[in-house]
Amino acid sequence: RGRDDCNECWVAHSSPAFTQSLFDDLKPKKGQEKRVFPGAFRAAVVKELVPPFEALLSELSTAAAPGQPRPKVVMAQGHRWGAAFPTAHLPDACSPSDHGGAYYLDTENDFAACGDYFSAYPGRVEGGWISGFSLANTLLKMGK
Repeated sequence: RGRDDCNECWVAHSSPAFTQSLFDDLKPKKGQEKRVFPGAFRAAVVKELVPPFEALLSELSTAAAPGQPRPKVVMAQGHRWGAAFPTAHLPDACSPSDHGGAYYLDTENDFAACGDYFSAYPGRVEGGWISGFSLANTLLKMGK
């Protein structure tokens, strides 16, 4: 989407262990309404992730631009990606790449697919990125 407010947009990801711990701490107890849980989870994600993220931004901006004002988080929204729980992945059935990622490439039919599903990191953003990066490099080398 287009923006003209000159604000940067950042996304902070947590680890699976962090998410599971937060999930376990906030899971509705017997007798609690389940509707409360999604809102509580989103609020807890913001509460737990924004302070260390702001500290990192401050550290990075100080190193990059000493004396300049520190960036501030002007909006934060927590989210739990509910679809990121694949039941299987296919790293052994896919094309290995020079970059360690896996993907599917069918040059005969001009078809390619990539994502965390094909990687050794199913359900993680790292797996999707490595797979996509690997496929892109292979396609570039092929001149596609």
